[in-house]
Amino acid sequence: PNKPDEATKRANWQKVINECNTFFSNYGSRYHLMYTNKDGVAVSGPDSEGFSPTESYRRAVRTLFSEMGNNKEMIFYRLDNAAGTMQYDRMPNRSGNTTNYRGGSLLGATQEMVDAYFMSNGESPISGYSADGVTPIINEKSDYVEEGVSTAEYKGIDGTLYAPVGTRMMYVNREPRFYASVAYNGSVWHMLNASAEDKEETNVPIFYYRDAQDGYKAGTNYLSTGIGIKKFVHPKDLADSEKSYDVSRVVQKYAPDIRYAEILLNYAEALNEVEGSYEIPSWNGETMYTITRSATALKEGIQPIRIRAGLPDYEVYDDVKKFRFKVKRERQIELFAEGHRFFDLQRWGLLEKTMNEYFAIERTRFDWFNDARFTAGRDEYFPISQPQMNYSKGNYTQNPGY
Repeated sequence: PNKPDEATKRANWQKVINECNTFFSNYGSRYHLMYTNKDGVAVSGPDSEGFSPTESYRRAVRTLFSEMGNNKEMIFYRLDNAAGTMQYDRMPNRSGNTTNYRGGSLLGATQEMVDAYFMSNGESPISGYSADGVTPIINEKSDYVEEGVSTAEYKGIDGTLYAPVGTRMMYVNREPRFYASVAYNGSVWHMLNASAEDKEETNVPIFYYRDAQDGYKAGTNYLSTGIGIKKFVHPKDLADSEKSYDVSRVVQKYAPDIRYAEILLNYAEALNEVEGSYEIPSWNGETMYTITRSATALKEGIQPIRIRAGLPDYEVYDDVKKFRFKVKRERQIELFAEGHRFFDLQRWGLLEKTMNEYFAIERTRFDWFNDARFTAGRDEYFPISQPQMNYSKGNYTQNPGY
């Protein structure tokens, strides 16, 4: 894709701010972040008694059909149960277990994604990687511990058990969104739709170690990263590959396309790039907005996200580069597995570098990555199928590089 010049970039950032302000003005009373207690009952905000950061985030992204009226965070979403297949792909495979249900165990998270999640004190666990691209450089301020196992339970502010005794320390003391999204080794899958009559298990700790029931094995390619994904999974969800990939016991839910949280993050990111002060008309020309980068305005976008996640505020509002890094990380975590990351990396100019660094690491582990390369200017797009090109009778132009 062609890179815009600086003037076009500034104009585009201003347009984003304008659209966000128009949205806040027209729909600010209709949409807001979701806040609940640990039972999923709505509360007025993060200062309410019983507020649960984990359950608030879970409910915001995996609302049931029957509870959609309580969700004022989803703006656009899919009405079908497209999430059913995603649930199957996430559910533990439990290879060799013929007396219980089995899922696909196909979708995994990378270690880099795990490392991105903050600790409970709001600090990043690592500050980067050594020259090998793998060995983490530990952020001493984060209280992150790489080795050993826990000797006590780790619970959230609402009493939710995040990590039982014996959990690897690298998964302990993380922020609430981590436990709502990542299936680390030893994390508990509830699977409450299991049949007691058929002696199916509930609340099962799942381990993804190599050659374990759910780990990588020769001749298979599922969950090669050794880290699962829990985002969008309901405690009742259960899928069964032994019954023609049955997802009838996956609870019907909506799949989000645009959430209010994304609008807030868009606003904060765009406002950070503004230089000086501007007067911008609304889409219909009836309102003028004064656009100025300020700590107060930036906080309006980022603070609600951080507070809902149970994390302390930033201290980088006066530094454009530092705040840019923070808001990129916040998007990576808040919108994880919602289909944004590829496009975020593309518009930040980081897609080619990120993908090829990933392929380089994977080539040391799996032969099928030997020829994997990301070529900028081509691989941002899929090719248009030849039948479609033929049907267009010359009206389509094939994407570059194909």
